[in-house]
Amino acid sequence: MRKEGMTKQALSSMAYFFLRMAFAKENYPESVLEELQWVVDDLLSEDPDDGLLEAVREEFVEGDYLHTPDSFPAAAFPYTTFQEMLMKHYQYHFDETQPLVNKLSAMHYHNGRPLVVLVKRSGVAYVEAAQYLHDKYSWELARPYTTKPCDQKDKDAYNVFTEKEMSLIPEWEVASYAETEGRQYCVTRLQLGMADLYVTDWIGCQILRKWYHDRPLYIIMTDAADGVLIKRMMERGSTETEAFICVHHERAALHTVSADVTIQVDEMSAEDLGETIKLLFQKTVNSHTDPQHAYLDLYIHDIKWDTSDDDYDPDEDDELDLPETVTVFDRFRVVDYKNEDGSINEHALSDDVSDWLSNEYGFCHGGFQMQILG
Repeated sequence: MRKEGMTKQALSSMAYFFLRMAFAKENYPESVLEELQWVVDDLLSEDPDDGLLEAVREEFVEGDYLHTPDSFPAAAFPYTTFQEMLMKHYQYHFDETQPLVNKLSAMHYHNGRPLVVLVKRSGVAYVEAAQYLHDKYSWELARPYTTKPCDQKDKDAYNVFTEKEMSLIPEWEVASYAETEGRQYCVTRLQLGMADLYVTDWIGCQILRKWYHDRPLYIIMTDAADGVLIKRMMERGSTETEAFICVHHERAALHTVSADVTIQVDEMSAEDLGETIKLLFQKTVNSHTDPQHAYLDLYIHDIKWDTSDDDYDPDEDDELDLPETVTVFDRFRVVDYKNEDGSINEHALSDDVSDWLSNEYGFCHGGFQMQILG
């Protein structure tokens, strides 16, 4: 084959020309298209050359081949352009090019980095938590397309389309689609591919898990006591009856969703929820430890600090900003607190957490609440 004996630099050049052609970045003459024939054939074969595939991966990840999700319509669907170019110049059918599109899609997510999917829960500040992650940690949020007019509070959560614009989205670009009360909602593969976080309801989560396979999903659900959820919904304008019906309907529906983790949010602020999501996700991504070195995930809240001792100087120590909540992921080993029946010895754990808080912050405390997240 023509690739035999080619150097890494030569393969990189071929990868560059191939991707520029396939994503319609350049309009090459027929002679160049003929030179690329073997590249296309090899990449679409059942066993593509590892060196060529690596060269394509490096160029694809470093190059500007995927446009921003907000550009519409032509630039919003680069993978469709890719498939159309291979069909136009090399007579490959869409179905034949799909495996390569899937490989390219996977290449763009650094080593299979999962997409965080946060399942909506009425009475939970999921919008504020998502925005917190975006503002503080630059997490990219997938904003679905919808034909539903959005009010001011939802304007940053969606891209509003007309029905005609929605109809222009190619079917094979859609990762998840739903219709509710005559309104259409969809999110594309490109949007999810470039995002860190996607917020959806339980139905959208089920659809996504069934149809979207470009990258791994890390499903997060939240929970709280019914009274807490109802109170928060009423604070946002719902009647008590509306809130009661909604909370109980969701609780029944969410039992059908299998999540990677459920966060108990009774006392959490939106910022605490955002931090917990980030830390849980980061721990999952970076976890290469065996069970002997697994740690308990703890959410410590309602900490009441005792600053009445003689060493406390308000003028000097105010800047310490003693926390009311702390999330701990790498301090207390599971093996140290596991009972013979597999349960956790919470009494012993609480004693050690108490000592750790005092030692860590230099002050005694007057009590705290503790939740084991996982």
